[in-house]
Parts: sequence; structure tokens; C-alpha cells
Amino acid sequence: MRAAIHNQGAVIFRYQSPRGLPLYDRYVRNSNYCDATDYAEWTHIPSKDTPRCQVLNCQNIDNLDGMLFVPHHQL
Repeated sequence: MRAAIHNQGAVIFRYQSPRGLPLYDRYVRNSNYCDATDYAEWTHIPSKDTPRCQVLNCQNIDNLDGMLFVPHHQL
């Protein structure tokens, strides 16, 4: 999963929620793959070999609540 994100830069993964519903989202290598008003933030999704695979997805910069800098996380 993380290798696919690293190789492609951005991918869309579909996975099952704890309640059994299908979920999907876009995951990125770093903030360069987000819109100008977004940044890459860590999150976890289930994968084949771990229930909590750490990946990055884009979040709106307004979520930073006045922080002086935008984090630049990279996968």
C-alpha cells in the first residue's frame, strides 16, 4: 500500500469501515500532491497485513488552527 503511494505519488484506496461499509479516499506521498489550500497529514487505514497502516491524506489548511507553519510530512 505505502509502496503504491510512493511510486504513484497519489492513489485512491477503497477499504471497509469497522461497521462494514465501503470507504475510499485519496492518499498522497507528500503535500506537493495536495491542492494549494491543503497539506498532507498522517492518518491510518486498514491494510491486508495491519489494521492501522500509517499513510498521508490531504487536509484543509484551516484545520491547523493558526499554527505558524504548515507541516511537510513525507511518505
